[in-house]
Amino acid sequence: MKNIANIISLLFHPLLGPTYGMLFLLNSGSYFSFIPNEAKLIVYLITFIGTFVLPLTFMPFFLYKKIIKNITLNVRKERIIPLLITSLAFYFTYFTISRLPIPTFMNKFFLYSSIIVFVTLLITFKWKISTHLIGLGSFTGFVLYTGIKYGLDISNFLILVFLISGLTASARLYLKAHTNLQVYIGFLTGLFSSIIFFWLL
Repeated sequence: MKNIANIISLLFHPLLGPTYGMLFLLNSGSYFSFIPNEAKLIVYLITFIGTFVLPLTFMPFFLYKKIIKNITLNVRKERIIPLLITSLAFYFTYFTISRLPIPTFMNKFFLYSSIIVFVTLLITFKWKISTHLIGLGSFTGFVLYTGIKYGLDISNFLILVFLISGLTASARLYLKAHTNLQVYIGFLTGLFSSIIFFWLL
């Protein structure tokens, strides 16, 4: 069971959130789906490299300098510097993407992603919150808003997202990485912050 929980935690790691977000948006059946495949590939590559590969490249250095004990980052204080680097990497990705001739809504997605990581960093100074569930809550809010804004039938996909969120929450609790409260607050923080952000902007 522990191996399964670890696999689930890896598959739905928060650093993969922006990549999943773009995969959803660019294949959602909205007008974003009609963006040329070459342009989609560029967006996928920038997103994956900027928000997943780039933050991870610092992990060996953090381990070498004993800033962190292991890559699971189970200790709250050990999360601060990696989250700072991640927020900078996410903002760099937003900055890069915003220079491309793409729809404004996509720029907003990357801006939100960089902001929510920074908010997570601020919370982590005082309290350990589930970054996995913040990511999944944010993704859920993004899917919900996108579906409403563009009149998409997302009911089945939304059910899948909620199931994945519940599965990931269970995995994090099984691994004793978080308490129930940290998981619930994480999901709700991501969910409501994303809905409010996209609705206001």
